[in-house]
Amino acid sequence: MVGILTVLALFEVTLRDSIEFYENFTKSFVHIEKLWDFIDNTPKIQGYDVGEKFEYKQGNFEFNKVNFSYNSSTEVLKNFSLKIQ
Repeated sequence: MVGILTVLALFEVTLRDSIEFYENFTKSFVHIEKLWDFIDNTPKIQGYDVGEKFEYKQGNFEFNKVNFSYNSSTEVLKNFSLKIQ
């Protein structure tokens, strides 16, 4: 009797683990399906392929003593300098 109860207990644990695995597995598919639906229904970017083609050139990029303000009373940048090689 003890042996039968032990086997039934092990079977119950295995069955519960299998059911839990199946539930998690199917939930993953539902999430993946929702993600693909979102990607398929997202509006596409228009006009990214028009205009001049980008051409890479070597060199430095430099701002030297740049001033900027949104209006005459609020100065955002004053003597700003930046050099990118």
